[in-house]
Amino acid sequence: MPLLLNNLRNITLRSVDALFKTVTMRLIQDSPISTATWANPDTYKRQPEVRQQALVSLAEYSGICGADEAGAVTAEAAGGYHEGTSIDPWSHITGTFYDKDKKQMYFHRKSDNTHWDRLHIPERKPGNEKIWETRGDYSRITEAEFEA
Repeated sequence: MPLLLNNLRNITLRSVDALFKTVTMRLIQDSPISTATWANPDTYKRQPEVRQQALVSLAEYSGICGADEAGAVTAEAAGGYHEGTSIDPWSHITGTFYDKDKKQMYFHRKSDNTHWDRLHIPERKPGNEKIWETRGDYSRITEAEFEA
């Protein structure tokens, strides 16, 4: 189910039991991300609080890291929280960003001069605070620059 984060117009509920559950949402003022979804609708299906918080974090981090400024308007989360090994060894989900034309976005990470087609969205938990303080680390590049 898509979670509309800005300019909220509607919420789609796909199951009858969802009608009887309380859904708490909060508006993210500074994020142009209008829709955040899961690539696999079953991700965190049995953990709705984690599921919702991950999508909220996806939208929040897009404003912090520079994806919003680069033109991201929608985002898709893939997989659950996991930890990397050498690159980004902290707990994160993976997010793919799309522009207003629904084209996938590619990024250059200034801090380590790497190129990314998906970004690691840090989990909001103790130990990840420094990552959330990194502002504007990503800038948009073309697909050709990413593949070079």
